[in-house]
Amino acid sequence: MKRSCTVLLIALLTFITAQPDVHALQLRVITEDWPPLSYLDNGEPRGMAVEIVEELLNRVRIPAQVHVIPWNLGWELASSEPNVLLFSMVYTEERAKQFKMIGAIAVGATKFYARKGSGITLASIEEAKQGHRISTYHKTYEEQFLKKQRFTNFVSVENPIEAAQKLMEGEVDLWINVEPGTGPILREAGYAPNDVEAVLTVSEELFYIAFSEATPDGTVAVWQEKLNAMKQDGTFEEIYHKWFPGKTLPPEVLKLN
Repeated sequence: MKRSCTVLLIALLTFITAQPDVHALQLRVITEDWPPLSYLDNGEPRGMAVEIVEELLNRVRIPAQVHVIPWNLGWELASSEPNVLLFSMVYTEERAKQFKMIGAIAVGATKFYARKGSGITLASIEEAKQGHRISTYHKTYEEQFLKKQRFTNFVSVENPIEAAQKLMEGEVDLWINVEPGTGPILREAGYAPNDVEAVLTVSEELFYIAFSEATPDGTVAVWQEKLNAMKQDGTFEEIYHKWFPGKTLPPEVLKLN
């Protein structure tokens, strides 16, 4: 009996020590200025995705701060350093091999935009390649999409505000951007959402939270469990409707992983 208790105690201790020490993990939590999911308001991070991540930080009891930096810098950190959390990232199979991802947290659509009244119409991606200059920004899904589709007629800038400004100032003919950020980005750039018009929708996307590849699998699993719990207890839906009042929460976002 004594031997059985000893074996049981050793097994229990082995199980406990094998569990990921989520609370002790020093995470760098990074996002970009991409309203309404994330942005700075008087120096404080705000946005729908920011609130989701901050709630997750509370639930895993990690006292980390959300930092808003340019996307290309966040991408480089998450690609090269351990224990970096980067959001909101469009999910692709290629990215899922480079990062450890949990989600989904939002849905969007990739569109080409032209200045209102420009007369530009597009029936296909191939037409967008012909005689049109396009703006995007570094290390983003939009830039990667253009490269994958073999576009050569685009310019990449530092942030989405600059990409929108290039369109509105006539330096380019088209701006590629993923909804739901178009209206808020235009307002930050000094323009109105109806100053542009979508001339081609190319795909729908899901946004995820990404961890650098060296982050322990157990840590990522705990974060996914906490996100699932938020969706089950109504917290996720409450935050979503705060930022998107009157809109139905897409089932693909509410789905548990």
